[in-house]
Amino acid sequence: MDDYIDELDVGGSIKIRGPFKFGKLRIGGSLKVEGDAEGEELDIGGSAKIEGKLVAKKIKVGGSIKADEIEADVIELGGSLKARKIKANEIEFSGSLKAEVIVAKKIIVGKKSSIEGSLYADYVDVGKKAEIEKIVAKKAVIGKDAEVDYLEAEEAVIKNGAEIDTLRYIKEPVIEGKVIIEHTEKIDELSRPPI
Repeated sequence: MDDYIDELDVGGSIKIRGPFKFGKLRIGGSLKVEGDAEGEELDIGGSAKIEGKLVAKKIKVGGSIKADEIEADVIELGGSLKARKIKANEIEFSGSLKAEVIVAKKIIVGKKSSIEGSLYADYVDVGKKAEIEKIVAKKAVIGKDAEVDYLEAEEAVIKNGAEIDTLRYIKEPVIEGKVIIEHTEKIDELSRPPI
């Protein structure tokens, strides 16, 4: 039988054997879930480790969170997030995000933030001086002085000072100012996410 927690505030540490369902969890200390967790809203000010899949409508992280898989409507990240797979409608963050695969409709990357892994989205906005490993997007805006190892886009706007190792594009990109692009290739269609 699944456990259900309607609302819980944790200032210290808590360990829950999953799977469990929740309404609203606010964690100021540390949370460890042995198994899957599913709920409405998770607010992490401290740290959370989910040893399974986390599914929530809204995930807000000011500290750090680690999970095998994460599915959410909205993820707001101000700290660090690590997962094997992340699937969301919207992700907005400043900090660091590490995952093998990240799939979202919209991703806003704050200045000086970093993403390690493959990012697939309809729209990506990369902030000033951010560092991204791989982006595949219908539309991508690469901010001033940002660094991207691999960018594949239907439409791209690349701002002054940006550095891109490999750019694959469908429509000719818009270049604003002086940028560095090592390799370019025109393509007919975008790669699909592996999930």
